[in-house]
This record gives sequence, C-alpha cells and structure tokens, in this order.
Amino acid sequence: MSAAIATAYANYKKFAVRYDLSENTFCCYYASRGRIIEDARIADVFLHGKKAFDLKDYHKIQYRWWEEMDSTKLSIYYEDGPDEQPTLSLDFRLDLAGIHLRMDCRGDLDFHFTGRLLWGEDMEHDTFAVCLNRDGQDLRSAYGPATSTVDNALFDRKKDAALEFYGVPTVQLNYVWGEKAYRFALTTEGNDYVRGFAIRVHTQVYERRFGVSFRPINKKNTFPTPPAGWMTWYAVQFDANEMTVLENAKWQTAHLLNFGANVLWVDWEWFHGNFSGKGEADIDTFHPDPRRYPNGLKHVADEIEMLGLIPALWVGFTNDPTENDFIRKNPDVVLIQKPSWCGQYFLDVSHPKYLEEYITSAFGQLPNWGFKALKWDCLPLTLQYLDRYHDSMANPELTSEEAFRSAFLAARKVVGSDFICFHVPGITIAI
Repeated sequence: MSAAIATAYANYKKFAVRYDLSENTFCCYYASRGRIIEDARIADVFLHGKKAFDLKDYHKIQYRWWEEMDSTKLSIYYEDGPDEQPTLSLDFRLDLAGIHLRMDCRGDLDFHFTGRLLWGEDMEHDTFAVCLNRDGQDLRSAYGPATSTVDNALFDRKKDAALEFYGVPTVQLNYVWGEKAYRFALTTEGNDYVRGFAIRVHTQVYERRFGVSFRPINKKNTFPTPPAGWMTWYAVQFDANEMTVLENAKWQTAHLLNFGANVLWVDWEWFHGNFSGKGEADIDTFHPDPRRYPNGLKHVADEIEMLGLIPALWVGFTNDPTENDFIRKNPDVVLIQKPSWCGQYFLDVSHPKYLEEYITSAFGQLPNWGFKALKWDCLPLTLQYLDRYHDSMANPELTSEEAFRSAFLAARKVVGSDFICFHVPGITIAI
C-alpha cells in the first residue's frame, strides 16, 4: 500500500492504534477513554552517541494490516533510506495485554520516542506518576504533577486505573504545565536487533494490590491536602521535647507555611524512650513523658495551633510499653505480653472492653489535647500477633482484619469526622 493513504489503523478489543503516514506519528486508544497517547513519534535516532538520521530521510513508506486469533498486527515499512538503516519496520501488535511496538533495526542504533499522555479528566489534580514495577505493598507516588526517574506509569485516582510503560530500559514521565498533561520520553538503547516497548492498562489497581475497596480521597473535606511539615522523629528522634517542637513550629510558620507546610507532627517519643518495648512507670498511652513535655501535650498543641499550624500526633493504641491503669484493671484484654520495638502489652482489638472503654479513653484524649490529626502506627506488628494468637482473641470468629476494622470505626466515632486519621503501610483497612 503506498503513502497515498494518509493513515493506517488497527484495533483489537479495547486497544487501537492509528499511524499518520505523512507525519510519522501515532496515537493509541483505549475503550471508554478514547485517545490515551497522541503525537507519539521517533524524535531522534543516534548511532554511537551521534544523531544518525530522521524518518523523513526515507523515500518510501508502506503498511500492512492483518488479524490473528488473539491479536491484530499493523506494520509500518520504511524503505529507500539512509545507509545506516536502509529499511526500517515498526510492528504494532495489539492483544488483550496491551499495545506492543517492536522495530527491526541495527543493534547499535538508539531510538528516542516522545509523546503526549492523556490519562484522567483533570491530570493536574487527579493523575499521578507512579512506579508499578517495584517490590512491596506500596505505590511510590507524589502528591500532584511531580515525577521521579523510577516512575513508569500514570495513575488515575478517580478511576483506580493506571497506564504503564514496560519492556523498555529507560522511560521518563514529565508534567507539562502549559499543556496540563504528561509527556513521555523513552529510549530503546541496547544491543538487540529487535527492540521496542509496550503499554498496558491496569484496572482496579489499588483494590487488587492492597485488597480493599477503592474510594478516592474527598478533596472537599477538612483536610483538602495531605499533611506536610516538620515531624520530630525524622528530625531529632528521641531528642524531641517541648522546646524543640515549638522552636521548629515558629520557624516553619515564618518560612514554610506559605508554601503549604501547615502541619507539625509530634511522633512516638512522647511516651517512648527507646526501642526496647519496655517503658517507665507512669509514662504510657495516657501519660506523656513529663521530662520531654513538662507542660503537657495540650500546651504543645495549643501553641502549634496559635502559630497557624495543624498539630498532629503519633499514636500506637494497640499496645503499650508500660502496664498502664487500664491494663492493670483489665488484664484479660491483653492478647500477649511480648517486648517488641513499640511496646510489650499487645491488646485484643476484638475485646468488648477494648472497643468500648480503651478506645474511648485513648482516642478521646486527642481532641481534648487539641490535636487535629493522627497517625495510627504499630498496626502491621499487631496484625501479626492477632494472627499468631488468634484463638486467644475474645472473638476468634472474626478475621484479624475484621477485628481491626471494628476498632477503626470505633476510633473514628470517638474523634469525629473532621479528624484526619491515617496509618503506616502494612495493613490495608481504611476508614
């Protein structure tokens, strides 16, 4: 087929590709989303670090389309070209997995591709660059249109869906403010005769990865952006105290508040002094360390708020390093006494007294102290103990995560709907 026909097109199930034979560009489509990649092209071709040629150097272009049982293929043939690569073919294969592009070319040629990505209705606010091919139960992502060199996909938070590049050694995603869209740049460097890359779409990304029903954050709530600011642990660790906290709060207000750093975080050292898991008398969940915080946590929270910041507090209310008053009066609520990094008295979160009394007392302190946000830590380790000693729980018919969810809902009821609550990775329950 000669170049008199302006475009070549192929479709398979949800994927489609259109190649502009006159402009040497292509677009990719996905059902229900329409165009997801546009103006994609070979931007440069290098040979041993020097530019080799352009596609316009070829004098003839043809294409071939054919259908197979499980895919559709579209090949673009460039002929009568430069000495470095007299002929060049770009072969698109569309199947259930995605769109695959491979090229037959010299092994020492390095092709640079660029293009514009369309993924999400509002890419400035609802689409995030993420890394999907890393190990572990997390999604590395920035809040907002920022990118990292490890990112290989775009995540649409409203649809819980991602567009991923794979099969290529180098891909760089960048948000272009003027276009309000992301662009990609990738190279096919290597020594293989056949090379290329592929794209695929992932649905139910968060739900499948973490095993929970997905719901995007409500940006119209009390906290429209995630907490950002100074925290004690990653700055001074066990050297944290009232004076250090308030000095940094004043500096943050003066220098960082206008840039969005509106939270100051008191971490776990408010009632922990080391990693032994064993606490000191009268320093526990209900009694902050008086040496570090002589005026109490309410004074600290009030001072932070007067400076225009949101006071946040670390909590680990499934265990305690010290036998506090509640534990002494209710030893049956203790699931296991086992010194670990965060404490030694691990509580049975399915126990009625834990749900009705302990949570009410522990979480009820936070609004009274003046804190507006919390991080609930120690959950992964507690979950391990709930599994290991499950038959010792007050209600072993509940799964460990079901028991945790009941505890989370009880805590939410105590602190109220305007209190931001989140937890560290490792347990996949949201409230």
